[in-house]
Amino acid sequence: TWVLLKESLNVLLEGVPDGVDLGEISSAIATLDGVSGVHDLHVWALTSGKTSLTAHVVYDRDANASELLERLRSSIADRFDIFHTTFQLELE
Repeated sequence: TWVLLKESLNVLLEGVPDGVDLGEISSAIATLDGVSGVHDLHVWALTSGKTSLTAHVVYDRDANASELLERLRSSIADRFDIFHTTFQLELE
């Protein structure tokens, strides 16, 4: 009962799901070619087992924004099993 209550409260409070390392996700984003910074990274559970992510990503002027966006989405899905993502791209 306590485990269910804890998980329910975490979802309701939009807390970071257990097992999610924000530092690791931030580093994975920052190391992609064309990315020069990451800020306002948020990860939360919509429901049990369904995680969402939003982040502001600063990118280089010579990077292709649409290609970068696709690489961001696929990288996060492949490495962290997070498929509901929203990235705001910002020029440096």
